[in-house]
Amino acid sequence: MECPQCQFPVKAGAKYCGRCGAPLDRLCPRCQTLNPANYHFCHECGAPLDQEAKGTAEGKLELPDALMKLLPANEVVRVIILVSEPTDMEEQAAWSRLTAEQFFTGYSEADAVYDSI
Repeated sequence: MECPQCQFPVKAGAKYCGRCGAPLDRLCPRCQTLNPANYHFCHECGAPLDQEAKGTAEGKLELPDALMKLLPANEVVRVIILVSEPTDMEEQAAWSRLTAEQFFTGYSEADAVYDSI
């Protein structure tokens, strides 16, 4: 086995490269399975491992390439963004209501397909 970052030979079972310190395993955010560092999707559940989105100075959202490939080209896509917030129950309930209101703004009959999910 070798490091995907610097190609240095590493022992089986190593968690970090001995030369560059790069992590050799990636934890799936959905199922918590360890995956090799060069995987972009979890080998257990298929969830994307490269899912960090970044906000730009212009207020736009940059999505990882692995996620962009999954989205339909030239179509409007609704995205729900989850952020870690304090666990205050009232605030959490307010955010849940706001999320639902924002999601259903512009709801149409074409969106009814998602009602059974």
